[in-house]
Amino acid sequence: MSNLTASIRHLGTADLAVSSWTGLIFSSIRRIFAEINDGVDRSQQRRALREMADGHDQHLLRDIGLTRGEAYREAAKWFWQH
Repeated sequence: MSNLTASIRHLGTADLAVSSWTGLIFSSIRRIFAEINDGVDRSQQRRALREMADGHDQHLLRDIGLTRGEAYREAAKWFWQH
């Protein structure tokens, strides 16, 4: 095998390695942003639950099958808690 052929094979392998790392990095970044988005969504939903429990929207809580206490317990969780 010539040096040129060996160099080309090495470059192809290096490109695959870089491609794999790049894919892994972008995949990780997408996963992080998805987790942040989920946390923001949970935070907004819990804020709405707290407002329902605080206000005169008991009929809305009944509609979704929660008591005032259950709504407060859910609303008290941190955004990362499920």
